Amino acid sequence: MGISQEELAFRCGLHRTYISDIERGTRNVSLENIERIAHALNVPPKDLFDFSSIEPKDDQET
Repeated sequence: MGISQEELAFRCGLHRTYISDIERGTRNVSLENIERIAHALNVPPKDLFDFSSIEPKDDQET
């Protein structure tokens, strides 16, 4: 969407470092916060779990 972690955090009412931890995969996210993030991005929560358009990294097997 072209917004910064800081902007997304502001829209969700979460801390920027929490958003960063989610992106890096070092934080477990509650369903409540998944809903907050989805609402801030104007997408249904299920869209946050659609990985079909993500290409695997070169060092990962397909």
